[in-house]
Amino acid sequence: MLPMWLAAVSPRGVPSRVTILTGVIAAVIAGVMPLSEITSLANAGTLAAFIATIIAVLALRRSAPALARTFRTPLVWAIGPAGVLGCVYLFTSLSAKTMIFFTVWNVIGVAVYLAYGRVKSRLA
Repeated sequence: MLPMWLAAVSPRGVPSRVTILTGVIAAVIAGVMPLSEITSLANAGTLAAFIATIIAVLALRRSAPALARTFRTPLVWAIGPAGVLGCVYLFTSLSAKTMIFFTVWNVIGVAVYLAYGRVKSRLA
């Protein structure tokens, strides 16, 4: 759903425009925010990604049990929930400021994604 000018890839198949734009945005953020806040937000994002991945694995185990799996997780129904609880515990140990920033940025991101996707999605 990216704009065509941003989604374009080079003749070598590299998405250079979106890579450069992402690098510029990251450089601006790095130049404006203190490193401690950037690392806290990166930790929050990583923990959220781990939680989403674990939940997706558990959902796929239930919804598509015959799906080919290239790796196995022993006791997935014990390890998975324990992983989610561990990540939630670590997330809640972050500062309240980090959790608020993380939530605000995610709400803004989802709102922009849904608003843009409603107009530009091929499925719409």
